[in-house]
Amino acid sequence: MRMKRRYATCIIKTRNHAMLNRRAGA
Repeated sequence: MRMKRRYATCIIKTRNHAMLNRRAGA
């Protein structure tokens, strides 16, 4: 469960970063 939670956090962080980059690019 801990590993799964860490994996989810990594995905959320990446998605957030991608959103920020998209906003900065746009």
